[in-house]
Amino acid sequence: MKRVILAEGSPVAFLVDILPEGILDAETLESEFTGSVLDLLIQIGEPNLSISKTDISAIHAPTDVAKALDIQRDDTLLLLKGLLFDQDGEPIDLSYSYFVPGYFRLHIIRKIGGVT
Repeated sequence: MKRVILAEGSPVAFLVDILPEGILDAETLESEFTGSVLDLLIQIGEPNLSISKTDISAIHAPTDVAKALDIQRDDTLLLLKGLLFDQDGEPIDLSYSYFVPGYFRLHIIRKIGGVT
């Protein structure tokens, strides 16, 4: 699923989530989905989630993302590419979050040891 997040009427983020079939049904998405796949999965309570591994990088906007965000192709964006796992270690959600600089503040907590 793909969506654009607006701030004061301007597109500031383009989010793409890829989930295995059967994780979320169309009825749930229509009735309960407000934008955060992670929040929705936590609210539903299934599957039991474990960790998310995320890479953060600055990239040049691909054509499709630039169009969705109403910016120039090759403008700089912040990309968070994440893989969310359930408690059995199965991947649940592959996400690509493209952020326009200047609208977001990210807070990162790094755990040392114990999680690979």
